[in-house]
Amino acid sequence: YTESPERPADREGVAQVQDVETVEGNFSSAVSIQSFEWMRASLCGPAETEMTETASTFSATGTGLTGPSGWTDDIAAGDWVFAEGFANALLNVPYRVVSKTATAIVTYPAPAATEAAGAAVTVKSFKTTTGDQPTLVIMQDRAPDDTAAGGIRYRTVYNGFINTATLAIPETGALTFESSVQFERKVDGVAIVAGQSDAAPTSDDALSALQNVEQFIVNDTYATCLVKSMTFEYNNNNQVDQAAGCTQRLGLGQISLTGSIVARSPKSNPFRFRDYFENGTNLLGTGVVLDFGSGRKAVIIMDRVKITEHDQPTEANVVASSSCSFNAEKGQYGKTMRIFRNFN
Repeated sequence: YTESPERPADREGVAQVQDVETVEGNFSSAVSIQSFEWMRASLCGPAETEMTETASTFSATGTGLTGPSGWTDDIAAGDWVFAEGFANALLNVPYRVVSKTATAIVTYPAPAATEAAGAAVTVKSFKTTTGDQPTLVIMQDRAPDDTAAGGIRYRTVYNGFINTATLAIPETGALTFESSVQFERKVDGVAIVAGQSDAAPTSDDALSALQNVEQFIVNDTYATCLVKSMTFEYNNNNQVDQAAGCTQRLGLGQISLTGSIVARSPKSNPFRFRDYFENGTNLLGTGVVLDFGSGRKAVIIMDRVKITEHDQPTEANVVASSSCSFNAEKGQYGKTMRIFRNFN
């Protein structure tokens, strides 16, 4: 509402006039497969690309993986792939593709051991990236209401554009997720939508910092036990367009991706992050590998990051650590964030 431009001559209260109507949904939860799906949808990228190759001709070498001709056609340098089925379990891990040929990839990390072909090995890579194609959302709230048909009152809104998504990995405890959605339309009335049904509740466990963070990544190198915590704060910066006699319309704005990193300051290299900050270093690959259990893993990676703030307290009787803020940029692969997983 806004004040009417008319002013009563008798100095009494000014009339209020409807200005705009906005509908937003905000929610927070632990990180599970369901909220991870929301994170992927937030990126507004093109359809997920899927690569699955299974063969008994895969082998692990001292530098990477080899397999049948053409198995690398749908992956590129910088992608992450997931190996399953090697006899040596140490080989069944995520790998970053450093380079490729038609039959082989050089990987980071290098395989933990060599293994000759023979086992039925599967290599997967399902990739989601940032982009300009929003996933539209429907959301509904409901509550007991004795005045409503069936005793339940519904509010259903649709054409929702995900605006923000924040995934936090703390030093201890549960990983958390928050998101906000802006909507263009709402269903008239308060009745249930004809034909709607509820999906079965999800059964996967929430992720914890203790059990489900497999690796942190900084500058394309594993940094587990160096990084203490990390947050990703993604924002589509949606643009709102109003028109008289019409509900608002939405469009995607410029991506912003910020966050924080807290890292230990070991004696071997105590000022690593301060140097990144002061030197304006481009960190070409920063993120995390998450383990959802039952062999399901995912990599969240920002292709180029700048440390924009740095603080390193050195009081007595305090374990020194670097507290950093970062901004992600369009990286060497043309994207701001990419997500890889081995499940769908």
